Parts: sequence; structure tokens; C-alpha cells
Amino acid sequence: MNLENAKTIAVDNGFGVTKSSVNDVKFKSTVKKGEDIYNDTVMQVKFNDENYIVGESNNGYIVDADKLSTEWNRLHLTIATLTSIGLSFDKEKDITTHIALGTPSQYYSTQRDGMAELFKDTEFKIYINKVGFEQRIKIENVLVLPQALAPILVSEEYLKSRVTVIDIGSGTVDVAEVVKGKLIRTLTLEKGCMKLYSKIAQQLNSEYNTKYSADDIIDLISDDHFIANGEQHVMSSYMDSILAEHVDEVMRDIKQADFDLLGTKVVLIGGGAVLLEKHFKKHIKHAKKIFLPQMSNVTSFHEILKSKLA
Repeated sequence: MNLENAKTIAVDNGFGVTKSSVNDVKFKSTVKKGEDIYNDTVMQVKFNDENYIVGESNNGYIVDADKLSTEWNRLHLTIATLTSIGLSFDKEKDITTHIALGTPSQYYSTQRDGMAELFKDTEFKIYINKVGFEQRIKIENVLVLPQALAPILVSEEYLKSRVTVIDIGSGTVDVAEVVKGKLIRTLTLEKGCMKLYSKIAQQLNSEYNTKYSADDIIDLISDDHFIANGEQHVMSSYMDSILAEHVDEVMRDIKQADFDLLGTKVVLIGGGAVLLEKHFKKHIKHAKKIFLPQMSNVTSFHEILKSKLA
């Protein structure tokens, strides 16, 4: 790889949130064809002469772990990635960049080449209403990294140790056992936070006859209250047992896969680490949440990309 005069950026295309390492860009990983003529605050994107609504609570997520499995999944991934790049360099019309991306650890070997081919040595044009003008984005080199492993590779403390990383994302929980920087085993569970939010919504709706969606639950958790029968209830108290049961399920799968949780340091990363830390610590007392867990993958991707280009 050669740095030349190009920029560098990392994009973490999470199932729930797309994150960039530049300019603190974050938005919901939703893409839906169409346009909104009523709301100026809605992010709208034009790509290949088609209009899309991006980042809104419209359930326009990729629903399976393989983001390359269908033409729509590949288009969704492309639009989310380009939108992230465009917003990150929102003052520039012509952007030439190297990029780092990530995949769930267990699917790394099958998705790495396809993801790189989707973007490497390609040029795109995109219009984002939040930017206000059309941008030309040229992507030169693409580095694809396994999620969960990247934060270990940039940490002197963990790079020299035995570590189990539990990456709690929106779509998946990725588990990686790493010994002195070498990946020993991985496990990807499709039991991320969106499944958890769906469980909470189902229970609320069953109990109170409400019509909450999984997307609504994200906001209710942030506000720490929900309304039922016109009355306000504390969200954290209501959902605590549901969170505990979900972590119990995840831990059963991890233990069945024979990860050495007692003989390694255990690190919690991903957006779900904040929500679920105390429940994981009931199973693994020495588990430790990394600083800014939701951004840990994307910031690590960027550091590794820059070191490869240096």
C-alpha cells in the first residue's frame, strides 16, 4: 500500500449503527429506496440516479450476517459506506481515500475478498442533502479486518497477553480468543442487540397492548422510560430481567464453544457493552469494558490502516 496524497478513513458498517473514524460520523444503518418530501431533517441520498432515505428509524437494516449475499445487501453496504465517507469529508467535492472496513470474525475468510472488490480502485458519485452538493469519491486501497480482533492489535497491554474479546454489536455477538496477537478461535452469534430490542418490544406489546418496534426500544432505553396506558414507566427496571436472560443465552453458547474465559483476560467491546456489562460480569467477574466500546472497532481499523500505509 502507498499513502501518496490520499486520505484515510475507517468505516464500521454495523448492523445497527454505521460509524466513521473521521468527524465523529454515526447514523443508523438503514437504507430505504424513496424520498421524503415533508421532512427537511431526514437524511436523503441520491446514488446512481435513485433516491434513498438513510439513517432513519424505518427498519431498513440488512437482516442477515452476510452483507454480500444479495444484490440489495451489496447496494445497501455501498450506500451506507459512501454516505459515511461523504459526511466525514463534508466540505470536499472530490475525495480520494484509502479505507478500512470490518466483517464479523467468523465470516472474515468468506467476506474479506468480496468486500474489498466492492470498493477497491472504484469511483462513485453521491449526493447527500446534509452535505448540499454532489461528491466524487475515489477509493484506492481497501483493508478488511475481522471485528473483535482489531482493538487487541493496537493495544500494547492486550497484544502481549491472552485475551477473549466479546464484541456485542447490533446484529451479532463476535467472540475471539487471541494469544499474543494471534487469533486462536472465533465465534459469531446472531444474538446482537437488535434481537434483544425485539424481545423487549414483544414483551412490552404483549403486556401493555402497545405497538413498539425494535427501533423504538433504542430511543426508550436512551430516555429510560416508556409510556403505557398513558403512564410513564422506568425502562431500566422493566427490561433488566430480559437483559439478564439474553446474556445467559449468549454465555451458554460461548461456554459450549469451549472458550477459555478463566485463563484469559476478557474484554467487552461494541455498542452493547455499555448496556450489558453488569450482566456479563455476573458470569465473568474479571470482564472489562473497553473505553468508548461502540467506537473501538472503527478507531482500531483506522490505526491499523495508517500503520499499513506508512
